[in-house]
Amino acid sequence: MRGPRGWRRLTRSLGTIFLTILASVGGGLVQNHSAVALPPGPFLQCPSIGWDVHCQILFVINADASITVLQDLGEGPYDGVEDTLIGVQNNSSGPVTGLALSGPSIFGFDGDGLCAVTPKPEGCPFGETGYEGPNTSFTVANANEGTVNFTEGGIPAGGSAYFSLEESIEGFKCTETGCEGQVTGECTKAFGRAFYLKLGEPGRLNLLDKVSTNLAEPQRLIVSYETGAIRYRLTKLQEATCEGAAGARDFHGIGAAAKGTEKGYTVDFHIQEVAGGYRYEATVTKEGGLVVFNEAAPLGKTSKTQAKPQTIE
Repeated sequence: MRGPRGWRRLTRSLGTIFLTILASVGGGLVQNHSAVALPPGPFLQCPSIGWDVHCQILFVINADASITVLQDLGEGPYDGVEDTLIGVQNNSSGPVTGLALSGPSIFGFDGDGLCAVTPKPEGCPFGETGYEGPNTSFTVANANEGTVNFTEGGIPAGGSAYFSLEESIEGFKCTETGCEGQVTGECTKAFGRAFYLKLGEPGRLNLLDKVSTNLAEPQRLIVSYETGAIRYRLTKLQEATCEGAAGARDFHGIGAAAKGTEKGYTVDFHIQEVAGGYRYEATVTKEGGLVVFNEAAPLGKTSKTQAKPQTIE
């Protein structure tokens, strides 16, 4: 059983996240970026929040205006699933007013910011998203790009700040043009047999799948519903990703499909692990027109004697 003090990293498939760091120091722009260091921590710039005792990641603005990115390997996502607690330490001689960041879904806030967990800092919320720390705000361009602003004149020399971001982020490497990190996780396949709605209920869907992000492997996705009146199957998987921490994984695939015996269709589907269960959604199109839409719905388990229940791993 994990607890706030015994939490270790969840593993997720490696997806690249790129960070362009623009820190305004004393009116100038920080352009030098130092190599990654991995000290043990703790980074006291963050208070205890959720499952984290202190910051998981720390950006240090050095005296020469370079940036060092540090990580405490003993800390994981503060929400126990996927989100990251980040601190900033200003060791330069002037104020730091902002960090411009980009990466897959790091600004895709979904309501579990640092002010949505227990324990949380006194004074929450600090901003409209709930991911802000004291004297911070976000300017969000889209889910992948935005700026962390340090208000009230910026982080003063010798001062610090903290905030949170979506996704579990680790392993930064910095160059002169920016920092490259990773979104943690490791899952490559979804397989099993499942259904939603009870036997005999209108719209009952049956799912039989064995799909992998390795497109060279044999792939299978067969779906039937309305007591078999509608049936489609994957004929060639063309794109596939599997992302998310344990308990929140999402296998997403796009490929050629057949509806009954008729080919020429495309299926775009998700098999998702949520709250200890699974759900499935898909759209089937032909020549750009919608043919079938399966809204995301929870999947039930089949008998283990028939086939393995739905799994993502």
